[in-house]
Amino acid sequence: MKADKKQKVLNNIQHFEANELYTYIKSGDIAYDEMKATGKLNHIKQEEIEALLDADKKSQLVEENFWIECKNKRTIKDCNLFIASYPNSFYKSQALALKQQIEDDIKQQKDIEIENLKDLNATISIDYLKSLIDEGVLTKQDLYDYGIITPKALELFLDPPNLLTSYKENWKDLPKLPVGYTDAYMFGVAGSGKTMVLSGLMASAHKQGILDMNIDNNAGVHFSNQMLSSIKMGYVLPSTPTNALNYIAANIHKETPKKRKYPVSFIDMSGEHFSKTYEDGQMSDDISAKEYLTNNNRKLILFFIDYAQAISETKRVENADQGQQLQFALDYFDKDSTLAKTDAIHFIITKSDLMPEGEDPENHAIQFLDEHYKNLINTAKRYCQKHNINAPINNKLYVTPFTLGKFMLQNTFIHNPKPSQKLLNRVLGSVSPVRKGNWWEFKSK
Repeated sequence: MKADKKQKVLNNIQHFEANELYTYIKSGDIAYDEMKATGKLNHIKQEEIEALLDADKKSQLVEENFWIECKNKRTIKDCNLFIASYPNSFYKSQALALKQQIEDDIKQQKDIEIENLKDLNATISIDYLKSLIDEGVLTKQDLYDYGIITPKALELFLDPPNLLTSYKENWKDLPKLPVGYTDAYMFGVAGSGKTMVLSGLMASAHKQGILDMNIDNNAGVHFSNQMLSSIKMGYVLPSTPTNALNYIAANIHKETPKKRKYPVSFIDMSGEHFSKTYEDGQMSDDISAKEYLTNNNRKLILFFIDYAQAISETKRVENADQGQQLQFALDYFDKDSTLAKTDAIHFIITKSDLMPEGEDPENHAIQFLDEHYKNLINTAKRYCQKHNINAPINNKLYVTPFTLGKFMLQNTFIHNPKPSQKLLNRVLGSVSPVRKGNWWEFKSK
């Protein structure tokens, strides 16, 4: 304001309204003390101006507190709210600078988090992912666009289904295995993926309409049903509880090339239980509690090896244990004559989706076993020749890479039925079938 205009206002100050004078004070053109010095402001007008100034001070305090809170919270949402609430604020430039800094930090953190989420071995909690979304580091659309997870799988991850599995803690609590079935024993350390593989096998047989469950073991029936639900949802069943035991008995029917059914009991024990029997040196005694290994049924031995554990530098001790424990099982079963009743030994390399892209999974699995478990493999070959095991393939080893499909966050996956179908055919090919006739059935080797 020019000096002459300022003087004119002061000379005629009694003719101005309180809010007009407040505007001059607010803009810094005329000080309130200068106005009072004219002696022309009446008492009422002074009170009105002072009320406006007091309200302004309170408003400034609210604004300053808001700005302090905005700086402490450091979120884009709060910066935008402050700028919108106080477009002419003294702190506006600082708020814009803070917003830009937060955006740069978030972009850098976003790149880090995306790489972390792409790591299938990383442990990501539900609360942690929710915090990333709530804080604006990632959006749900980011997760979809970067191929981290699908919308359906994200719903499952954030709100996991209640999939409770049925197990027993002692062999004596389970019914005896059905007579005349082939008993398929599943051995592997904790986390080796036995339940995932069995889920894939059950789902493959069920989808083809060839699964005929034996209902004598109620826990096994419930176990199978949960597996089917798991595959349908695309969500892995919870890890087998420590010391958990169960089996699933079923007739699997094949119409080609001849009408036959394959009676199989899949016996599953937790990896911890398997490791304990190894440590105690009582593998045979433990599993024979209900005359399982000592019965006259033919046997299949399914050895599970966790590919992820073997290639992880942080799992070298556990990696060695896989081979040692499986070799112990082989030697023990040779000693107690279990292998004399064994038709086939299968090596199933789980989590094959982590194998190098572009390589044939089966060839890579064979090379992987030769590199990491050469002694175990050579021992298995010798026993196959000694007991005429794997006779259809000239006593060589069945080696099958396996994955349920494309895994995303933690337990979510997109099911690929092909590996399950291939493994099911291979397993059935090593089982003694029953040929089905119109009026009778007979056991056929």
